[in-house]
Amino acid sequence: MLGSVGYSVRRYYKDKYLFGFGRTEDVPAGTLLSFTTGYEMNPVGPRRYFDARIAAAGYSVRQGYLYGSLDFGTFQRINDGGWEQGLLSGQFMYFTRRYRVGNYQSRHLLNTRVTAGFNRYPAEVLLSGINSNPDGVRGFRPDGQILATSRLLANYEGTVYTPLSLLGFRMAVLAFADMALVNERIGGGSPFGGGSPPYTGFGLGLRFRNELTVLRTFQFLLGYYPRGQLSANGLRLFETNRDAYQFSDFSFGQPSVVQYSAQ
Repeated sequence: MLGSVGYSVRRYYKDKYLFGFGRTEDVPAGTLLSFTTGYEMNPVGPRRYFDARIAAAGYSVRQGYLYGSLDFGTFQRINDGGWEQGLLSGQFMYFTRRYRVGNYQSRHLLNTRVTAGFNRYPAEVLLSGINSNPDGVRGFRPDGQILATSRLLANYEGTVYTPLSLLGFRMAVLAFADMALVNERIGGGSPFGGGSPPYTGFGLGLRFRNELTVLRTFQFLLGYYPRGQLSANGLRLFETNRDAYQFSDFSFGQPSVVQYSAQ
């Protein structure tokens, strides 16, 4: 049994060259506060659940777009008052303002996400790890399993939208740098407590978009990975048609428990 109470304010602005190739896009800004609590009945023992979330974003033509969020949820055993299966997650995302030189448009993006488990069960790990494109280090294929219980991801992307067009396909040039810091300790903890150096990826690529095709956006990327990559030389050429980032719309629906393994 779960119940939520929340406060949300949403505003939308118009801009271009964020995720699209010149089309007008809605940029959400605002504030979200929510609190969820509930009661769980199970054969092992009843538990209470608590979750609090805060998110805010602002936008201006001159300064760009800034978004931040923080969410913490945990269970409490009623029998002895112990806390377990805690989850702390947060995100920081910043788009610079749009730069223009002639017919060329450009932006820079910085996106940082943290997912940290606390007092998790021994068998619980973050299934998506760090190598699921585009949620982690783009194009990274590890040479072994990475069973992260907490992680910190940081992504940089610089994109230049060109006026070039061929057969209806518009082209952009991009560069990326990704970093993942993981903790594989049972039960979770701080992402900085893993004791191992971060996994990184650096690359260049081309992005194409055609409004008349089913797959409107796709990109070809060449990445270099100094550590942990499956290929011996650390290089990989790959293709993807998924957007690496998306906006939050500052809405909340029916109350639910945040799923740690799906993060």
